[in-house]
Amino acid sequence: MKNGMKSGLPIANEQGFTLMELLVVFFIVALLSGLAVVSIRGNDPGAAVTTEALRIRELLDLAARESVFSFQETGVLFGSKGFSFLTQDETGQWNILKKDDVLRTRTLPEGMTFSVWTEEVPLALVDDEDLLDGSPGGKEIKPHLYFFSSGERIPFRIQIQTAQGIVRELTGGTVGAMTIESPKP
Repeated sequence: MKNGMKSGLPIANEQGFTLMELLVVFFIVALLSGLAVVSIRGNDPGAAVTTEALRIRELLDLAARESVFSFQETGVLFGSKGFSFLTQDETGQWNILKKDDVLRTRTLPEGMTFSVWTEEVPLALVDDEDLLDGSPGGKEIKPHLYFFSSGERIPFRIQIQTAQGIVRELTGGTVGAMTIESPKP
């Protein structure tokens, strides 16, 4: 028999790719495609305002649940570019939460602003600087939104608008889920 021949068939010296080499190639392709998606979506103001609306909805939902579980009303005070959560002390005075890591004062990303309505009445928002330092002008503060320990709330509508004019609306009735929509122009 000739060298390298068995039963008349030649033996191939080709090895092919190992499983490890294929996995490395798939990993690199997945990594590059992921980076491409992130770079494409990173400049989309519509996606950014939707993401922000989702975050705010989750925070408001958490505040509503905290009110029920703690048997204490929670409020939300809005500025044009941020918001704070409030609770009442023993005297009934509303105070901005300062020591809560989750329900802390938040600001919108650059270029986004709020408009807020309760029961279809537009609200005058507080100065954003007062929200950040925790004392709206030294005067007594009252929340724009109320989450009651009974699980009810005052119906509201919050618009988040980008500098490019993209708007998302977060709405909530007296009870039930809060919804996010893109209003028709």
